[in-house]
Amino acid sequence: MFMNKTRGIFCRLLVLVMLFSVFGEVKTTSAMSEIGVKLESFSLNGDWQRFWNVSTNGVSYYRVELSKPGFLTIELKSFVQSTEISVMNNELTKEIVRKSSVSGRENEPAAYKYSNYFYPGIYIIKINHKNVGKFDLRALFEPVENDETGVNDDHKTAQEIEASEDVNGMLGLEDWYDYYKFTLDSDKIVKFTFASYQNALTAILFNDYMMKTAEILEDYSYTATKSVPRVVETPVKLKAGTYYIRINRREDEKSTGLYKLSFETYNPVTQIKITKAGKAKIRKNKTIKLKQGKKVKLKVVVSPSNAENKKLNWTSSSEYVASVDAKGKINANNEGEAIITATATDGSEVTAEITVKVISNNLNR
Repeated sequence: MFMNKTRGIFCRLLVLVMLFSVFGEVKTTSAMSEIGVKLESFSLNGDWQRFWNVSTNGVSYYRVELSKPGFLTIELKSFVQSTEISVMNNELTKEIVRKSSVSGRENEPAAYKYSNYFYPGIYIIKINHKNVGKFDLRALFEPVENDETGVNDDHKTAQEIEASEDVNGMLGLEDWYDYYKFTLDSDKIVKFTFASYQNALTAILFNDYMMKTAEILEDYSYTATKSVPRVVETPVKLKAGTYYIRINRREDEKSTGLYKLSFETYNPVTQIKITKAGKAKIRKNKTIKLKQGKKVKLKVVVSPSNAENKKLNWTSSSEYVASVDAKGKINANNEGEAIITATATDGSEVTAEITVKVISNNLNR
């Protein structure tokens, strides 16, 4: 009697397990394999593949394995009502791509398409079927160039980079930050070049204490594409030390994308000295007098001698009184005073000034 009851309980349990294996949601791909649920590897060459669902409320799983980072496109055509599709992690514990539902008919299939940047790993395309019928599925994967050597999601895991090194990076699904780290052994002008191939990627510079130091690109409003990237060049004067660059995106799925980062270092300009103004005498208070209509060329010395960028930007406080061209040549236009300023263009912000007093030709001063 006892043995018959035990066998009955065992049989009922076995039936429940078998039903769960068909209709239940299994939590790991290894467990799915153990209990006999079909898990199909899926081609990534973009060819359509046809499948049939033979039971209501069924679930199909398709395994996608990516060995490189890249751009994955998944498409579905459903010829029946209420077909749900999502992308899960390998353990089936988390939705990587949120569930979407489509409803089609035999002569009017419903289409679903999803594209985004994915990291290497195993992903599971999960399809829930409410009705019996056919569906078409395809996936296309395009690897991208990526120089990230590992996880670099915060400053503690920042990837070290060197001057003149081009770094191709990617912010894909489930990744909002990339950090890079570099060290200067002396004060330098650092020119950063950042190219964003996707909308709303930003680049911020921090010092060793993670205090914001400069904005390389901090503007979410721009638009960019693979063929027309947003490119910025930002020179910054930095002291010796360690610095971090943070690349980040908005949290919406549409802001994922590619970027390229590099930087160059230069010896900064430390002094600009105006030494001569044609035949005009430079007074101790850094003032020269010119008669109206006269022209003089300013001569300057830029230090140190090994500064890579010695180019200057010339401006006048009053173009009406005295104008100046890009080579430091002054035109005395009208009576009055104007301050002529030479500014280093390397980012050091070093300046030199001279005051020009323009006197009338009719006055003997």
